[in-house]
Formats: sequence, C-alpha cells, structure tokens
Amino acid sequence: SAVIRRIKGNTSVWGQYAKNPIFADGTANWGSNGAALSVNSNGGVNFVTTSSSSQSINQVLTDAIPKGHKVLIVIDYKRNTTTPLDVLFYLRKSSGGFDQAIIYNVADSNRRVESVIITTTDAIMSTTSSSLLVCPMMNGASGLTAIIYSINVFDLTAIFGAGNEPSTLEEFKRSCPDSYYPYCKPEIRNMRALGIETVSANAIDKDSTESGVVNADGTIVD
Repeated sequence: SAVIRRIKGNTSVWGQYAKNPIFADGTANWGSNGAALSVNSNGGVNFVTTSSSSQSINQVLTDAIPKGHKVLIVIDYKRNTTTPLDVLFYLRKSSGGFDQAIIYNVADSNRRVESVIITTTDAIMSTTSSSLLVCPMMNGASGLTAIIYSINVFDLTAIFGAGNEPSTLEEFKRSCPDSYYPYCKPEIRNMRALGIETVSANAIDKDSTESGVVNADGTIVD
C-alpha cells in the first residue's frame, strides 16, 4: 500500500537584510556621510566608531521592503561620550523622504542592545545609496560619538505575518534568540522540524483486487 508522509514543523519567510552586520568583513557594504569608516577590534570583536554627532553609517538594502510592513532594527552599541545621545534610524522611501525612529537620551555608557520598530509608509528603496541610515547624535552637539558592534534589520511582517508581529525585542528573541544573524535575503525556510508524520495511507492492495459489478449484498458479478 502507498503511504504519504510529511515533515512536521513550521515554515517561515526568513531574512536579515543588513549585509556584514558585525563588520566581520571590515567596512564592506557600509558607508558614511562623514569621515571614512574604519573597523577596530577588541578581543576578536569588531566595531566601528562614529566620529561626530552628524555622522551616520549607512547601507544599501538590496532587498526591497513593502509598504505597511513593520521593520525591526536591532543595534548593539555603546555611548562613547560623557553626554547622553540620541540614536536616529532612517529608511529611505521610494517616494522620497524617510521613515524614521529614535532611541532617546542614552545616558548609560555600558554596551547595550536596543531596537526600534518602524512601520513603512511606502516601499523602502533597494536600488539607491543610503536606504538604511543610523546616526548617533544629540541636538547637533559636537563630540558625541558611539561605538557600534552590530546592526540587524528584520521585516517582522514578512517573517511572522501581518497582525502577528512581535511588538518588542524581547518577544522577537523568544523565536530568534541569537545575538546577531548573517545577511539572508527573504526566502521560505523550514523552522524547527519536529519529526515525520503519516498523512494518509492507501489500504487497497492492487494485487488482490478484482473487477466486476458489486451487488447490494456485497457480492461481485464478473
């Protein structure tokens, strides 16, 4: 008899849109609107340091993000100044201008992981420079800098489905707990295979069947 089986588990669209998110390949894929970026390393951990309050680091996101999607941007960084700073995040819209969000008044100088969620009001461009910009600053004051260890960008709507997006980084990390994820263009992936189950089985043995007309009493007439 024929048996049909399938893998038990979940499938999901998965993608992390920022390339070279932990600067493992130096400054590849990253640019700056100010002084040239350079990558430093401490204990095998790479990072870049912004040099002024007006400097942003930026990247072309090669995968377009549709209008109305919720985008999670996660940054691992620390303040490199004695003055509290804000961290601004921009996504360049195809119609011009930006969707943006801000982490306000970072007074703690310890290394920290924080996030913003931006709901796109138009498709995010994927064919222009600086479709993602991250800028640590504080009211235009000079000398405010930040050390950045990683930046990740996730399309929550594509991954979890509209209406099912996590609303905080903590919720997101219950499903995706790693400290960073390498670049991966959005694609369907199997998530957490749980085993194999039998979907259906054909109980008819083709070698023991016979043809004919079935009577009301169940007998077969050739």
